[in-house]
Amino acid sequence: MAVNGDVLLVDDFSQDSQNNAQDWYRSILDTIIGADQFSIWEIGKELPYSSSDVSANLKYFNKVIWYSAYT
Repeated sequence: MAVNGDVLLVDDFSQDSQNNAQDWYRSILDTIIGADQFSIWEIGKELPYSSSDVSANLKYFNKVIWYSAYT
C-alpha cells in the first residue's frame, strides 16, 4: 500500500462490515487535512503481521488515529 500523507487512520473495527465508522472518520479527516491526504489501514479480525512489522509500518506516519470497538 502506498503511503499518503503523514496521518494514518487504522480501522480495527471488524464488526462494522458496512464501514460506517470508517466513513465518519474519513469525512472528518477529509475536512481537516484534505481528501486523499492520509492513509487507511483496515485491520480486519487480527493484525496480519508481527509486532515488529506493525511498529515499522507506524513509523511512516507522524500521527496515527486508531479506532476499534468490540461487543
